Amino acid sequence: MSFSNVDRAALPPARSFYERELGRLRPAGRGRLVCRCPFHDSKSGSSFTVNSERGLWYCFGCQCGGDLIAFVRRRDSCSFVDACKTLGCWGNITAGERTELTCRQQKRDWNRQREAAQADAERRERL
Repeated sequence: MSFSNVDRAALPPARSFYERELGRLRPAGRGRLVCRCPFHDSKSGSSFTVNSERGLWYCFGCQCGGDLIAFVRRRDSCSFVDACKTLGCWGNITAGERTELTCRQQKRDWNRQREAAQADAERRERL
């Protein structure tokens, strides 16, 4: 398999990508940001670390990390090529693939909004 179709310059800015995917990121010094890990039930809420300058992440609970492509591969359980297509850094994407990727993104956004609304409703109920 040739990875020459990967255009890393086309990757989204790391900080905005992770904020869109994970919500609020708290500063933890020199370009480091922390938040709750999306891959396991983190009790501390600070096991997931992002290097906003380099776009790298690491979870101390899961003992794994990587770049934006590795994040999408883990989140979506997909191949390297599919993760690159999702991020828009893979060349030669057909119109059908682009439509499918847009639908997947819209579903993720909708699910994220629904989960946030449910969490807000539960919080209000507790109060």
